[in-house]
Amino acid sequence: MNSHIKLAALRVLGAFKGRIDYPNFTFGLSQKMTRYYWSLQTNFSCNYDCSYCVQGFGLDGGRNDLPQHKMTDPEVFLQINRIAGVLPEKVECLVIQGGEPLLYKKLPFLLENLKVFKKIIIVSNLALDLGPYIQLKKDGRCAADLEFIGSYHSRYSRLEDFMGKALLLKDAGMLEHCDIVDDKWATSIEMLDAFKRKGIPLKLYNYVGKKDGLIYPVKATEACSGKRGEKVLCRSVCVLLSPDGKIYNCHAKMYRNSGAVCTIGEFPEKFVVGYFPCDEYGSCQPCQVGGMKIKKVGRY
Repeated sequence: MNSHIKLAALRVLGAFKGRIDYPNFTFGLSQKMTRYYWSLQTNFSCNYDCSYCVQGFGLDGGRNDLPQHKMTDPEVFLQINRIAGVLPEKVECLVIQGGEPLLYKKLPFLLENLKVFKKIIIVSNLALDLGPYIQLKKDGRCAADLEFIGSYHSRYSRLEDFMGKALLLKDAGMLEHCDIVDDKWATSIEMLDAFKRKGIPLKLYNYVGKKDGLIYPVKATEACSGKRGEKVLCRSVCVLLSPDGKIYNCHAKMYRNSGAVCTIGEFPEKFVVGYFPCDEYGSCQPCQVGGMKIKKVGRY
């Protein structure tokens, strides 16, 4: 019996029983995964402490920081190179973020040796030294095309300093765009002209995290309501590599450090592809909303 028939049978059964006990479906590696959203969190620690950080939505106001001296050895992350001979082509893009990923001292080494990605984008607040990364690109030592997304936080960074860093990256051909990430939405909009005058590509975030107990700006989605209401089958198109070397397909679970699908060493054999059961719908992390499909199958 194929997976679609199994899922259909479960839904019919659930309608009669009023609840569903799910088996653990493991589908292996999908050939379409080259176009999934791939992300590597090298660390959750950050040089900023933003009250509105979107990670706080999943961490309940606190970070599962990994102190500098305990950060994962890059060889653990490099195990992902095992999939090079499995997929039909290189993965389109890997997004490296944190926390602040430039705090991860072995990041240049990692960039030289990640072999399975066409492009790597680093999401950074640009407060730390960009020189090693610009030189890495100039020397052609990065294994993938390397770009940055700069996240501007007005509470921690002077606008002129941030734009100076962004222009360095732009001149090096390494700036994808910048984000204004703040809970002062009106002020953020006023900054648009300043970035435009400098020729810096800019986007405004749809959300930044929690403010007064709500997602800010408030995003009308039941997935992030904070109220668990229905059991669902969730199809995620996310491959999330966490700082401790585990792989998740759910941002909320990754930030809570629970419910990993497998370790990097066990990937891809144990990675769940397709619809999987979830009883936490409503507590989804805002980052996840655009990367999942939901089938509702029953009430609690």
